[in-house]
Amino acid sequence: MLGMEDLKHGYLPDRVVLDAINNPGFSGGPFVWSNEMGVQKIGGIITGYHEEQRPVDDGTVGLSGRSYYSINSGFTFATSANVVRRLIESQPFGFAIPRL
Repeated sequence: MLGMEDLKHGYLPDRVVLDAINNPGFSGGPFVWSNEMGVQKIGGIITGYHEEQRPVDDGTVGLSGRSYYSINSGFTFATSANVVRRLIESQPFGFAIPRL
């Protein structure tokens, strides 16, 4: 598990799982952390989150156990800034777009 000590020492894996609530539309945004000096750094880019399916409990025998809804599990996924940096360095002018 990634902890603050890892970040302080510069270790950042390619994929990161954050204990954070994420919502649709946040993907592509940065995740930011602060060191003990209060300096903020970009750790990576949010790529998505894990949803859990929960049964609807309507208090009767009607929908209970037959209908489900999605809820954010609290696990947010990100790609580290190291991966993004390597990708940009490998293709500094972007990828070629094929002509149709």
